[in-house]
Amino acid sequence: MNTQELVLKYYKEDLSAYRLIYSKMVTTYLFLTGIPVFCIGIYFFIRNPNVSNNDLWGVACVIYFYMFTLLLDSGAKKYVRKNFHDSTKTISPLGYAIKAEQKRLLKIELKNSGYKSSENVDDLINMYDNKNEKSKLERLLPFSILVLFWLPIWNEYVGFRFSGLLREIQDKSVYTEAFNLVWRLMAIGAVLWLFVFLVVKMIRLIFLNSNNRVENLCDILKEISHELKKVGK
Repeated sequence: MNTQELVLKYYKEDLSAYRLIYSKMVTTYLFLTGIPVFCIGIYFFIRNPNVSNNDLWGVACVIYFYMFTLLLDSGAKKYVRKNFHDSTKTISPLGYAIKAEQKRLLKIELKNSGYKSSENVDDLINMYDNKNEKSKLERLLPFSILVLFWLPIWNEYVGFRFSGLLREIQDKSVYTEAFNLVWRLMAIGAVLWLFVFLVVKMIRLIFLNSNNRVENLCDILKEISHELKKVGK
């Protein structure tokens, strides 16, 4: 394995947000268990069109997920303040503090590997940039497929529920039921949107895939190269 590959391996395995912070937090695993628990909660809501005692289970499952999402974020910030280097632990927001710590440790690794000039670092950047360009399409494809299948399924479900309800309308009480269903589906849709947003955000932060790690590495290397150029002037 050549030096360029060793630097990339070091960044991926030792400088990921998961390795620096989240692997050392129990809350991380409680957050991950909260994802299927949340899905169970949504199942309770969808299965019971009318408000019932069974909804308490759904509410409890949803609260479980959001509670550990908040605890994960606050716990990560507390860990950074306690364990990161003095020069990086006070940086805010959290993503910047992680990047600053990665940069600090990477500069040490580059120096030990003989990359002491901006020209050496630029060579690494060019190599990693070329590698990253080849895989951009692969990053977008899974998410695009998920959206392509999920939206029609949700639209069909909403249409099915309303069609079945409207066929049964015989008195004013059913109109009230239809009104409640509208608000119920709107609430579920809002909760699902927030759920997807938080999961994508936290998973990207904790478990950046290989392509994103290379892109982030290039960004950090460009900052290091710029600093070396300023020192050389």
